Amino acid sequence: MKNYKYEDIKIEDLMLDEQNPRFASSALLNGKKTDQTVIIQHLLENADIIQLSERINKLGGLHGSELITCFKQGDKYIVLEGNRRICACKILLNRDLIPEKFKNKIHFLDNGVKKNISIISAVVYPDRESVQTYLSDRHITGVKKWSALEKGNYYYDLFIQYKKDIDYVVEKTGDKENEIKKSIKKFQFFIDVYERLLAQYRDNENLKAENIDYLPLVNRFMDIIVGNDPEVGLNLPFDDVAVRYQCPKGKEKTFYSILKLIGEAFFIRNIGDEPSKIISSEISGTERQKKLIIEDIRINGLYALIQQFKSTKETISEPLKGAKILLSAESIKIPINSDQVELLNYVLEVSNSDGQLVDKNQLSVKIDGNDCSTKILPSQASVRNIIEVVFSFTDAKSDYTSKALYINVFQPELPIGTIFNKGLFRLPTKETYTLTYSDTVNNLIAQLKKLDGGIEKNKDIFACCLRALFEVSVDALKKSIKYNNFIVESKKQGEDKLSSSTYQIIEKVITPVIDKKGKQIFPILTAIQQNTAIDYNSLKNKLNPAAFKNAIASAHLGAHKSGSYLSEKDIEDVIDKSTFFVVIINELIKNSAITL
Repeated sequence: MKNYKYEDIKIEDLMLDEQNPRFASSALLNGKKTDQTVIIQHLLENADIIQLSERINKLGGLHGSELITCFKQGDKYIVLEGNRRICACKILLNRDLIPEKFKNKIHFLDNGVKKNISIISAVVYPDRESVQTYLSDRHITGVKKWSALEKGNYYYDLFIQYKKDIDYVVEKTGDKENEIKKSIKKFQFFIDVYERLLAQYRDNENLKAENIDYLPLVNRFMDIIVGNDPEVGLNLPFDDVAVRYQCPKGKEKTFYSILKLIGEAFFIRNIGDEPSKIISSEISGTERQKKLIIEDIRINGLYALIQQFKSTKETISEPLKGAKILLSAESIKIPINSDQVELLNYVLEVSNSDGQLVDKNQLSVKIDGNDCSTKILPSQASVRNIIEVVFSFTDAKSDYTSKALYINVFQPELPIGTIFNKGLFRLPTKETYTLTYSDTVNNLIAQLKKLDGGIEKNKDIFACCLRALFEVSVDALKKSIKYNNFIVESKKQGEDKLSSSTYQIIEKVITPVIDKKGKQIFPILTAIQQNTAIDYNSLKNKLNPAAFKNAIASAHLGAHKSGSYLSEKDIEDVIDKSTFFVVIINELIKNSAITL
């Protein structure tokens, strides 16, 4: 069943995807907060955006055969496929987005091209999850593949997002379980090595995602190290649930030293150094890998550490437990506009390598790569896919220890109630209805529902907010791509523009047209009724333009003079009208069956 639709979207409403594995991998390894500015910088540096912008300018627009793929989030659309093209269009249209060092390399937009790239045709999916199979086909089994590092990052992010449920990742991507597990296993081993390097080499250019040669380590050298070779294998147990190799207790210090030494050899050294960086050709085949370790020249000291690891007895009980940070959860969700989050509340226990408890207040905290001395996440006013919170401390024996908490800031679904619900904002239908066209509208309704004392004690607040619902909704319609300027601004002296606009919108909905057979039909009203399951006659009777105009006048009176001018019944009537109005606006903007 088709779960997507086609829309024409304003370029300013298309946002580059901050969770795209190309950007996420880079941000993860470079310790940067991933935002629109960082993504544009990254793409200009690494994705041939200058050449692409020149081609778009020369061709006069984008190829019609390659649609952007995105999903709706709040008032914006997140680009899942086509980030390079959207980035190029954005910097062509708005030169303020171009970092200073690139401005003289980006040509000015030719006349006529602006109109062609100001509105972009796109395939719109309902959410990120629904497009995972397509992305997997496109980048992993398809023509344009992600790098192995990006592929591993992609699978690992889904693995964490779905709470370590491999079956769910398989379902969402359509890829083979064995392939997914192998990719996650390699990525987690790489991260274990990478984290050993951070304390000493955090600012080293070679640790940037773009400079890391990922495959020689995870494809060729990992297996010999973690395997059961009697001379050079660590014989590490594999946790099939966590999909990672585990270090036996009591051997952590030596294990971390091994990982750091390997990381330096594969990632920190340069080709011309002495000794130089390990490259793929010199470790092809198990015999060459084993010989390299035993000869103890290319990675000096590794063989001795492996023997030390093998000779160290695993601790069954006390002595060396391994430094650890235990969290109550690996990922959490918080709604927008929630209270600030005391991050340490999610830390259950911190212990050092000797198993002694450490005061969790000693932890360092970073939010999206930035130091957070307060250890508090401020209240979030907008949707965020992933906020990475990293807790860390330096242990005397096992060096740098860290644990990440991933926070998803979401817009709670705000269903309009039914005849079975009590309270405010209800429709005469048996099915709930969810608004998606404006976060502001959703927030206003949510706050009004939570007001202590209800209508009676908050008439002024209700009047102000209800008028705001009408204002924001009319503005959202005017900004939508479907809007065709059917609202005529009133020139009557003293007439309220909002009342006039609302009147015209309702009138547009209930105005009939004559079909080819000469029959009078109500296409917009019918489309709304079918999508909302409201009784047709009830809906038609409710949509009286004059009644909506009067409701706005009541809200205006209460907001600008005093709520004492209005009774509780007056406010309830405005709520009733505003409920229908926000649903009408949602349908006019979102219902593909409606043409304005």
